[in-house]
Amino acid sequence: MAHTSGKTVVIGLELGDGQLVKAWAQAGRLPRLKSLVEQGCWGWLETTAEQLHISAWPCIYTGATPGEHGVYFTFQPAPGMQGYQRFHTGLYGCPTFWKVLDAAGKRCAVFDAPYSHPEEGYGGAFIYDWGTWAHYLKPGSSPPALIRQLDKACGPYPLGNEANDLGFAPLDPADTPGAW
Repeated sequence: MAHTSGKTVVIGLELGDGQLVKAWAQAGRLPRLKSLVEQGCWGWLETTAEQLHISAWPCIYTGATPGEHGVYFTFQPAPGMQGYQRFHTGLYGCPTFWKVLDAAGKRCAVFDAPYSHPEEGYGGAFIYDWGTWAHYLKPGSSPPALIRQLDKACGPYPLGNEANDLGFAPLDPADTPGAW
């Protein structure tokens, strides 16, 4: 495998069936993904998601365990008080890999990573909560013009069905510090 550009792409598929995606790529039905796999590297990840549903993505982003980054589920223990808090901005107890790379002078763009949120001091391009199955934050971006460009090019929320549309109670923005 020859690396000449020094560029890295990380693709995570939320709620995707890895066996089907792999079979479709190998069969030529996903030619770009097949090319990326053949020219790069890939692997199956172990996950904390079987026990701690939301914790897997922050583990990938921070390289830390749930006990270190502090994200266990959509309803989090609220330190210093009885009760819970919903997933919100500033929740990770560790920086994401893209923030670390950004601080080291590497250009980074993050597109709609599940259960991610804006991080103070991150200077790269970042789109969050745009095509998710359940919104925790109002869809947005850094810089703010990115989300407007995306909406203009693709329209808002591309999936057409959000968890709140399926009979689940909407998340109350008043319960989430910094949300909406």
